[in-house]
Amino acid sequence: MNKIKLLTIGVFTLILVSGCSNKSKLELLVESANQGDVEAQFSLGEIYLKGDGVRKNFKESFKWYEKAGVQGHAKSQNIVGWMYKSEKGVSQDYKTAVEWFKKSAEQGIAPAQFHLGVMYSKGRGVPQSYEEAVKWWKKGVEQGHAGSQSYLGDAYLLGKGVDQDDTEAFKWFKKSAEQGDLDSQNSLGWMYGKGRGVSQDYKEAVKWYRRAAEKGYAFAQNNLGGMYFNGHGVTQDYKEAVKWYRLSSSNISISARFTLGYCYLLGKGVSQDLIKSYFYFDLASIEGDEEAIKERDAVAKKLTPLQIKEAQAQVNDQKLHDELRVILRGKF
Repeated sequence: MNKIKLLTIGVFTLILVSGCSNKSKLELLVESANQGDVEAQFSLGEIYLKGDGVRKNFKESFKWYEKAGVQGHAKSQNIVGWMYKSEKGVSQDYKTAVEWFKKSAEQGIAPAQFHLGVMYSKGRGVPQSYEEAVKWWKKGVEQGHAGSQSYLGDAYLLGKGVDQDDTEAFKWFKKSAEQGDLDSQNSLGWMYGKGRGVSQDYKEAVKWYRRAAEKGYAFAQNNLGGMYFNGHGVTQDYKEAVKWYRLSSSNISISARFTLGYCYLLGKGVSQDLIKSYFYFDLASIEGDEEAIKERDAVAKKLTPLQIKEAQAQVNDQKLHDELRVILRGKF
């Protein structure tokens, strides 16, 4: 099988280099893919998924990945699973996604092992099983997969599928964080800040929060704001705290919005502004947070009806903005 594949690729490459045809590279790739060349099929899937020289087309991408996956191409099988899970080019089907992830994972593809673990942890397409999730994440970490390291850290921190163990959680968060995983960088900052699995060290906490915050990770932005607000690991600086809370709030962080409500109420790092205080407390109350509702209503008593109307108009504008961001994230 390898000889045939290599021969096919070799001939295909020779055609491109020799210029023996007036056909475009894409046309030659399609021709080869239609003849069953699995690597050509995979390449076409990549091209249409990324929009590399063509208009991005998830349906066309799915078609070629599936053809390659049916032939046993492990990387394609993982992506087909992801497309079923994420409703990209095909109707969402968790059960079918699991089937494709499992085919790829059993061939040793680390991202597929990670995805399969996530499906078991959430009970999507399979009965929920943290033990099965951990089994697949452990296979992923053997290959150094950052996502698997991060989720395995969560499992140890929460005692899901394994015995609760802060030291193990810290170990896996650190490995993942060092590979640039933003969620793990935030988690590692939290571990240092709380002294869980490691000696408490606010400066290290700030360092890791900052790495993720500067990449736009909302939870880390909120946590870094908290460090500046409380003067932990950095010189207390309310203005700097507000800066990070605002960035986190723009990424739809409820916690950051709640804290900003207090900042504007008390004039911490900003000029006191009761309309903005109402605005942020109201945004934080969207999911029914009782404390946020209580603070919003308390601020409302200090405002005139006209000021409340102004604040509510700002809230409605922001809610529409938030909804559009969620929709766009779903598409792109």
